[in-house]
Amino acid sequence: MVPSKHSPTPCSGSLRSYTESDNDGQEVVRVRTSCDDARYCDKKLSAPCSISFDIGPAYYPRFLQKKSWEIESPEESESGSTHEPSNISPIVSPLVSPLTSSAESMTCTVSNQGPSQRDDESITEIDEATQRKSDLREQLEMERAKSSALKKERDDAVLCATDLKTKFDIVEKEKDDAEKQLCKTRQEISMLEKRRNGIFWGEKSALVQAERDQAITRESDSLELKQKAEKERDDALELVTRVYEFQKETLEERNEARRIALKRLKETEQAEKERDEAQRLAAESSKQTKQAQKLENEAEVRVGKLLWEKLLREGMQKERDEARRHLKEAEQRCYRWKRELDLLREEIEEMKGENKKRGWHRTSFLGALFD
Repeated sequence: MVPSKHSPTPCSGSLRSYTESDNDGQEVVRVRTSCDDARYCDKKLSAPCSISFDIGPAYYPRFLQKKSWEIESPEESESGSTHEPSNISPIVSPLVSPLTSSAESMTCTVSNQGPSQRDDESITEIDEATQRKSDLREQLEMERAKSSALKKERDDAVLCATDLKTKFDIVEKEKDDAEKQLCKTRQEISMLEKRRNGIFWGEKSALVQAERDQAITRESDSLELKQKAEKERDDALELVTRVYEFQKETLEERNEARRIALKRLKETEQAEKERDEAQRLAAESSKQTKQAQKLENEAEVRVGKLLWEKLLREGMQKERDEARRHLKEAEQRCYRWKRELDLLREEIEEMKGENKKRGWHRTSFLGALFD
């Protein structure tokens, strides 16, 4: 596993001390102790309404040591520095301890909105996919390191084979030189034999014998050199065969490592696809939840309208029934009054006929009364 270059391990003993060049022109600041930091951490951890996530160690650049009057607010930094990169951490006052700022940057609060079970499962799948992706990347880095080591071994083997080939060429050249020397010696021997036949045997026999012995000695030496050269050639051929087999095994291992790396890459792509699918499902679930909430609200509004209309219809029906009943009662009373009036008129007519004899004043009075 290749260690990360930008992963400092913060501890209480490795805090960056303020040097004199950093504190030039600044006010005297009380050094925070470990008790203050522990008290601040306990105070942060005792917050009841937040969930904290460990986002790893933070990096604090040197510009954090600015003076208090040079620090700009977050609104000014957001509105005035749009061309700056977005990964610059927010500026912290020099009066705050680096450990305090690291504790604040290492905790992020997220409000609990009560997501559904499907959203929780989607988030869990996304986290698992991200973890698998990081593991696969680490394995890929290991395979790359192994491949580079195998490549280096292959280069060393190629260099060794080149050296052996050079030695083999040198031995072949020495062998050819020895054969030429042997041919030359044989020619000298033949010439000496011819000279021996042409000169006096008694006087020159010792000299010829000595020259023959020297030639035989040189020939035996050349044969030994030839045998030695052949032995070295056989050793070189055997070493070349071993190097070839080693190169073959190295190539097989390299192909296997490449196949494993491709397999890991495919698994990484599959994990990314699964993560994207989980995100899409989570988005669709959220969209469906919002649509269902909207439909539910519309249904409640429609039900309220229908209930109101029903109540209005029932009230209007009751009013119509009440009006009809009152009208019917009024008609009945009017009919009774008309009947009573007719009866009274008949009685008046009878009384008029009867009272004509009694006097005109009384009859006229009663007629005016009932008219």
